[in-house]
Amino acid sequence: KIKFRLAAKDGGKFIGKLTGHYMAGVMYIGELLVGHDYRGLGVGKTLMAEAEKLAKKKRVHKIYLDTGVGWKAVDFYENLGYRKEARLEKHWEKQDSWVMSKLL
Repeated sequence: KIKFRLAAKDGGKFIGKLTGHYMAGVMYIGELLVGHDYRGLGVGKTLMAEAEKLAKKKRVHKIYLDTGVGWKAVDFYENLGYRKEARLEKHWEKQDSWVMSKLL
């Protein structure tokens, strides 16, 4: 398993990050965080695009992640081409989550 981290900065200030890992042709996005003042400005979309570039470079054929059922993030990921693959009941902190994925 190879871990990676991407960061977004505005000048010298960190405004977002994406972390994950990949192995055997599959990448997992574990965390995508964007500062409140920078949401809706394309920071998350740019970080996801950079993760996809890395995935293609490393011959990854699938990216997956999980996010809460009913969260705004579901629409965000769907707009980037990710689809709901499975529902995890009472997962993180006993909340239902979607596993979402995208084939490259």
